[in-house]
Amino acid sequence: MKRMLASETLKLKRSGTLRLAMIIPFVTLFIAFLMGGMQIFAAFSIYWWEAGFLFLLISLLFLYDKKSEEKAGNFQNVNSEDLSWKIHLVKMLLIWLRGLIASLVLAVLLYLVAWIFQGIVVVDFMKVSVALLVILLAAAWNLPLLYVLSKWFNTYVLIAANSLLCLIVAPFIAQTPIWFLLPYTYHYKVVESLLHIKPAGDLLEKTVNFNIWEVLLPIGLSIVVTIGLSYVLKGVLEHDKK
Repeated sequence: MKRMLASETLKLKRSGTLRLAMIIPFVTLFIAFLMGGMQIFAAFSIYWWEAGFLFLLISLLFLYDKKSEEKAGNFQNVNSEDLSWKIHLVKMLLIWLRGLIASLVLAVLLYLVAWIFQGIVVVDFMKVSVALLVILLAAAWNLPLLYVLSKWFNTYVLIAANSLLCLIVAPFIAQTPIWFLLPYTYHYKVVESLLHIKPAGDLLEKTVNFNIWEVLLPIGLSIVVTIGLSYVLKGVLEHDKK
């Protein structure tokens, strides 16, 4: 596993994926400023991150991986009979870590903006940092889903549908009693509980007492779905070898 991790890390060197993970948080803040101004800047930044830019980043990193493996020899590097699933696990881990870097960059940028515009923009750095980490955990299931579905769907159509489902469909479902049926809602529920930002982007009018189960449930569901989809991916990869 260490050799695979070293190999996949080497492939990403000078790929521009790290630069992408650092640029997208800047774009998130810029869009938040354009859409909401400074008064609701912090809340809108988190909203646009959870609604669009995190899943966009995941999709673009996934796209880069698929295209790089295709160019390297029509996926021959990941079609090893015994190692294919482990290689995919390493790939998903590295994409998730890029997402973690992007989340940390976003948290630091929000803190800097709040420091510059004291009294206008208010950011609880620790609370926002924890929320961004939990959002990433609640979205982890998306990685094995993309790799599974890419076996049957065009990659560009897949990442477009992935982003649109998160941005347009999930906010509506997240406000219904059946939100748990759609994994795209999990990170919305986490943010609603931790930062009191509704799935539609506006702030809750009346804040309620924090309930840890409102955070643990979406994370738990995400972990279960992530493990389940990872084993589905393993089955798909083993089937392709036959």
